[in-house]
Amino acid sequence: MSYYVNLGGVNLHLIESVKTDADRDITDYDGLGSGKFDVPENAGLKEFSISCELRQKVDPKYKSWSASELFKQFDVWRAQKDPIRLIVTSSQYPAENISILVIFKSYSKNEKFHGINETEIHLKEHKNVGVKTTGVPYITRPG
Repeated sequence: MSYYVNLGGVNLHLIESVKTDADRDITDYDGLGSGKFDVPENAGLKEFSISCELRQKVDPKYKSWSASELFKQFDVWRAQKDPIRLIVTSSQYPAENISILVIFKSYSKNEKFHGINETEIHLKEHKNVGVKTTGVPYITRPG
């Protein structure tokens, strides 16, 4: 399958697979005389694994960085706490396109040949949280 993957504004090349994990916990309870029943918990954050082959000499058609430049950038992202944007598009299944904020979790590389690295990147979904304010004025309570 053909993927286009852009991570933090950088194109990755020779993508082999993009794996997404989405889960949530389900707690089982034992009802008195009625058997077991389940209660679904909140959904967990999605996790992404991207397998690709990064090369030191990049074909100009990929418009990407060399493997050594990408690994330096991966280390920067791994050290920072700010989220980055993950964009994944599939030429065969456009309904599966993704644009999401993620935290760079880890990466692994295996140099298959000189200048050719089999790489796996692990990311976790990021959700912004904040305090919502309302236009309701504060009123002192009696007592």
